[in-house]
Amino acid sequence: MMSNYKLPEGYKQTKIGLIPEDWKVEKFQDITEVITCGLAATPKYVTEAKGKPFLSAQNVRDGKVVYENYKFVSKELFAQITRHNKPSRGDILYTRVGAGIGDAGVIENDFEFAIYVSLTLIKLKYDKADSYFISNLLNSERYKFLAKNGLFAGAGVQNLNVEVVRNFAIPLPPLPEQRAIARALSDADTLIAALDKQLAKKRHIKTATMQQLLTGKKRLPGFGEGKGYKKTNFGVIPEDWNVVPITKATGEIFLGLTAKVDYVNSGGIPLIRASDIASGRLSFSDARAISVRQHKELTRYRRPKQGDVLVSKSGSLGVCAIVDVDREFSIYESIIVIQSNSLLNSNFLLWLVRDERTQIRMIGEKVGSTVGHLNLEMFRKLIIPLPTIEEQRAIAQVLTDIDTDIAALENRRAKTQAIKQGMMQELLTGRTRLI
Repeated sequence: MMSNYKLPEGYKQTKIGLIPEDWKVEKFQDITEVITCGLAATPKYVTEAKGKPFLSAQNVRDGKVVYENYKFVSKELFAQITRHNKPSRGDILYTRVGAGIGDAGVIENDFEFAIYVSLTLIKLKYDKADSYFISNLLNSERYKFLAKNGLFAGAGVQNLNVEVVRNFAIPLPPLPEQRAIARALSDADTLIAALDKQLAKKRHIKTATMQQLLTGKKRLPGFGEGKGYKKTNFGVIPEDWNVVPITKATGEIFLGLTAKVDYVNSGGIPLIRASDIASGRLSFSDARAISVRQHKELTRYRRPKQGDVLVSKSGSLGVCAIVDVDREFSIYESIIVIQSNSLLNSNFLLWLVRDERTQIRMIGEKVGSTVGHLNLEMFRKLIIPLPTIEEQRAIAQVLTDIDTDIAALENRRAKTQAIKQGMMQELLTGRTRLI
C-alpha cells in the first residue's frame, strides 16, 4: 500500500530528518579545520607566576567557557602542547568526560591557555560554519544524546570518542541564516544571564538580611527603639532579647520511624524522608506510602502537624522545611521534628534553623554534606536568640517575602530556559525560518 505522505513544500528528507531544501547535511569533519583532544597525560602543575593557564572539562558549562578554578602548566610545556593547535578566539571547546559530557562553549576572548584531554578543541572552517550556531547545535538535545551514546571506555574512564564527533552529521543552513539563528538564541541567553544576575543579587540580599535580622544587629521599624545590646553566651544581641535552650522555646523534639517500613502501592499514608524536604518546603510529590495500620501505630502518641519544622539528620544534613499543610503523614528516622509553642513562631524557627550559623552549631563544618549524622541530643542542646513573638513574626515575614521574590525569579528563569529550548528545536532544525 503506497503512502499518501507528502513532504512539506520547501523541505526535503535527509538522514537526519526533515530540513529546508536550501540546507545541507555535512559530516562535521568536513566543516572543521581541527577536531582534537587536549594533553592526554596529567602534567606537573606549577604556580601562576611560573606557568600558563590549563583548562579542563570543568571550565565549560551552561554553553560558556568559564575562566575560573583552573591550574597552570610550565611555559615550556604550554609552548609544546599549543605549538600546532593553540585555542583561539572563535574556537569551540567541547567536553568529553564527566557529568557534562557534550557541553560546548565558544572562546570569546584572546585569553591564552592550553587544554587537558577532557576537552576537545574544534576549529571551524569559517567560510562554512558560524561558531555560535555550531555551539548551540552541539548543546541541543539531539547532539547531547549523540554525545552520551558515543562514549568510549578507555582506561576505566568513559570519554567521548573524537572519531564519533568527527562523523556527526550536521544540518547546515547558509551562513547568514546560521548567524541569524545564533543571534536569536544569544538574545535568549542574555535574558537568562540577566535573570541569573538578579537571582545572585537577591540571594546575597537574603543572606545579609538573615545575618542582620536573626542576630538583632538590625531592627525592624517598631522594635527596639531606645534599646541597646548585651553580651551573651550566644553572642551580642539586643538587650530586650533572651537566649534560651531550644528545648525551652519549643514543644517536643523527636525522630521519625525507626521500624521496618511497610510500604504499600495504593491506599496508604505518605512517609516523608529527608529527600522530601528542601529550601524550606515540604514536598509530597515523590513520597512513598506506608499502610494505614503502620501509620496509626507510629503516630499513636505523637505525630507531625502543621507548623512543625522538619530537619534532615542524615542524607543532606541540616536541610529543613516547615509543615505548611494540614494532612496526615508519617516521617522516617532521617528527620528530626521540632514542634513550636507559644514562645516561638514556627516560621521564625524555620529561619533560625536555616541560618548558616545555627547549621554550623548543629553539625559543624558538614553543612549540606551528604556524609555524617546529626545527633539528636546535640541538637537539643542548641541555644537560640529569642525576640518577642511579635518581632519574630515580623522578621519571618520579611525573610519569607524575599524567598517569594527568589522563587518568582527562579520560575521566570525556568520558563525562559524552556522557551530557549523550544527555540532551539524550531530554529536548529529549520522548522521556523528567520531568513
